[in-house]
This record gives sequence, structure tokens and C-alpha cells, in this order.
Amino acid sequence: MHLGDARNGTLYCTSGLNSVVLNPATGTEVRSRFPDPPGVSKCARFRALHSTVGKSILSSVTGRYQSSNVWALSEGSLLANVGPRVYRSADGGRSWAHVLDLPASSPPKGLLPSSVCRHDGDVYLAEYALSDEPGRIRVSDDDGRTWSVFLERDDVRHFHGVYADPYGETLWANTGDADDESSLGIVTDGEYEPLGSGSQAWRGVQLGFTPEAVFWGKDASFAAEKPIYKLPRERLSDSNPDPDVVGTTDGVLFYVETFEYAGDHYVVGSASSQTGIDSTAPSDRRRNTCPREVRVVAASSADGYESWHELCSVERRRTLGDALPGIPTTDAHAFLRVDSELGLLVNPYNTSTHDGRVLRMPLSRVAEVVAPGSTSAPLRRFSSIQNAARRFLS
Repeated sequence: MHLGDARNGTLYCTSGLNSVVLNPATGTEVRSRFPDPPGVSKCARFRALHSTVGKSILSSVTGRYQSSNVWALSEGSLLANVGPRVYRSADGGRSWAHVLDLPASSPPKGLLPSSVCRHDGDVYLAEYALSDEPGRIRVSDDDGRTWSVFLERDDVRHFHGVYADPYGETLWANTGDADDESSLGIVTDGEYEPLGSGSQAWRGVQLGFTPEAVFWGKDASFAAEKPIYKLPRERLSDSNPDPDVVGTTDGVLFYVETFEYAGDHYVVGSASSQTGIDSTAPSDRRRNTCPREVRVVAASSADGYESWHELCSVERRRTLGDALPGIPTTDAHAFLRVDSELGLLVNPYNTSTHDGRVLRMPLSRVAEVVAPGSTSAPLRRFSSIQNAARRFLS
């Protein structure tokens, strides 16, 4: 089970080729199956890579791999991708229409969770191609039914995300992966304007926003240290803004969520366990320094986000590929969402425990653990809102 989005106490998930909805009050519902592509050979490949059966065979060797996402656009309107195919639902996931094909060089997951946002009534989608084609953001002005190219950049490998600033009217984006391709910036009049660029410090996966600052983690699995950066908003008008380092993690801080509770603002991040060697790593640092553990950490505005507390950690699952050289292994993640009713939601993926489950922690408990001077131990146990969904794991 992969957690895609959460809204008003309802979770929108994917499991293989199934669209799944979780709700603590009503239980688990497999609402529909994503349509196959046309053509016998394309259909066979699609099912082999993305169905529950096909993925389970590969996962025993390489580890589980994510190949789908889902986003709640509005009441009843969802957008999803399975590999390179993008779908839209107008009825809460009970039926799906194919609306877009992603570049052929897209990875199995197709997109990142940070690839889609709604801004000023339009929906934006940041492609995640791995080839030499331009980095591209698409836009839809009809709630995801049709898409057009919004902007392209020839000087970046790809966009890591596109974001509607919850504390302003700004549309943000960030790029990777080599030093000269890494940046974060704003989109104005159809043009991407980097605010900072030119080093791995500006290479983040997902951005998080508070009223005071923008946050991200250094996306460099080869780096000895992986800082958590904070860029105060008062520096956004500087010609060369310099972000502050407010913490470090042993894995790359992939996913970031923010929320407000009792007058303070909180940043929660999950540091992933990456495998393999980054193809853009410098020749003298072709290594991987990430641990096996996936960690969820958090900080608050109460102390300027200077103290980061571990909420939980899980270990990447062990597979045949760990024991046999030459067999690739897959990353382990903890996908994050915050819901006003359910609190902090954590979805460990490709892990030895809680794999594919959706776990939750009340926001009040997060605040208690993160409070300045707190002596609370890292929380190893979350409550789970999954029940009969266990059999749909993929």
C-alpha cells in the first residue's frame, strides 16, 4: 500500500493497479483498477511491472519498488500515475480516464509525490524524466482533463517538484541533479527563476513551507553529511541568498510536511535509505553513505527549528540483492502526509517492519515530542489505521 494523499479524514492510496481509499470510520475500499494501455505487448509489460503479482516476484529479489502516486485535486477529483501513464478520476477513484503519457525515460515510479500541485485554479505537473530532454512542467486549466507544456528548461536534468506556497501567492519549483542543474526558485509569467543554484546545497527532493522559511534536505547519497536547510523568507530578495543549516541526517531527507499546532509551526521530514550509486556523483565520491534505517524527524518554530527529534525509525528490508553482487536493490522510504483530522501519517515502504502500512500520530503528540527541552524517547509505535487492507499490500 502506498499513501498518496489525505483529505478530511480520508486517505487516497494505490496498491498495485488498484485505487484504494482508507477511512478509519468506514474501513478500506478498493474502488477500481487503473486501465491498461492499448496493445498486447504494452499491456503485458504494464501488468508485469505494476500489478501486485508482477511486483511481488521482482520485490523478492530487489525489494519493493514504488510505481504509482495519487493526488486529491478537489472534492471527488483525483489525479494519479502508474508508471508513465497519468489518469484522472472525477468520482473519487471509482473510475479512471487516461489523460497523459510521461516521457519514456521516466523511472518506474513515473513521478515524485511532490510533482503535482494546484495553484490559482490550475493544476501543475513536474515531469521526472531521466534522459537528456528538457526539464518540463505541464499545466491543466480544466482540472486535469487536458495538459499543455507550461515551461521547459534545457539547463536542468529534471524538476523535483512544483509547489503552491501555502503562505503566499507564489508558485515554487526545484530542480536537480548535478551541481549546475540544482536549484530552487519561483515561477513567474511562465518562467522559472532560480533563487539559489550551482551546488548540491540547492539539490532537494521536496520543499516544505512555513510562514518564516522554506525547508529541504540535501539530496546527495554520496555526501558525508546531509544537511537540513532553512531559507528565511526575508532573504528571498537577496541576489545570492544563503540558506541556514539547522540539522543533519544520515540519510537523504526526501519528503517534507509542515503543519501548525497551538501557535507553533512544525516541519516533519523522512530520511530515506537509498541504494546504489548516484550517476551524477563526482568521480572522487562515487559511493553511497546512506544507512539501512529510514528515519522520521521533526522540529518546531519554538526554538527556530534548531532541534530535530526522531519520531520513529525502521530498517530497509533485506533481499536477495543484498547478498548477491550485481543484483540491484531498491530504496526504502517513509511517505508523509498531514491531515487535519488524522494527524501525522507515515507510510513506511520497502521496510522490514510496518511495510506498506499507514501509521498515524496525533499532532498533539508530535508537539509533545518536539517541544524544547523534551526528554521524550523516539516513538517506535504509531497507531495504525489499516485493518483489512493488509491483504492488498504491494
